Amino acid sequence: MKKVTKYRIISITLFCLYLTYSLVFSNISSSLNLNNNISLFFISDVFFLILIVYVYRNKLKKDFNLLLKEKRFYAQRILKSFIFLLILLLLIAIVSSVLFYNNYKWNNNNYALYSLYKSDFIYFALKIFIFSILAEELLFRESVYLATRNDWVFLFVSSGIYLLFNFLFSNYENNFLFWNLIIIFIQAFAFSWVYLKNKKNIVAFFFIKLLYNIVPYLVLVMGVVN
Repeated sequence: MKKVTKYRIISITLFCLYLTYSLVFSNISSSLNLNNNISLFFISDVFFLILIVYVYRNKLKKDFNLLLKEKRFYAQRILKSFIFLLILLLLIAIVSSVLFYNNYKWNNNNYALYSLYKSDFIYFALKIFIFSILAEELLFRESVYLATRNDWVFLFVSSGIYLLFNFLFSNYENNFLFWNLIIIFIQAFAFSWVYLKNKKNIVAFFFIKLLYNIVPYLVLVMGVVN
């Protein structure tokens, strides 16, 4: 029980820090008259990434060694999980198109990513292929599971928290707000379920998320977002 309480305190602290670290760095930048926002966000993201990796360093080492020990098992699970998530993404896109007659609009994060991709590829690569994989999954998956220690509680709590953060920080079209929130919850639930099915191995889950994140990158390269 003491261990669970400890992880709950750590999880709450990390979520609070995740909410505020950009604001703290922004205030520091303003006080020093530094106006390069991209550099500021880059530095603040790296700071949070290093911190959360350090906090869960022992679990990362353990899961990495387990991944090496059971390479065949995890290779199959990673591939199956990626295909499952890709099919889910395709089904969501089809249903959205049918329901809204191709008038459906995703949230403005897609366009923000496209702008970042065009203006600063290094930061874009950090955000898509490193930060969202390591920092965010350690936060939304690993820290929440260690704080709950119950599969069903974890599934709903992690999905609910992810939904809340997206609602607070993403700009959605009012006409599609409810549908967007449903999609986010379904995707978050699916990611958490995949995490459980991979024996809660966060390193294996990193590889799944990496493969999954290649999709929006290819969409940007192909110029689908304009």
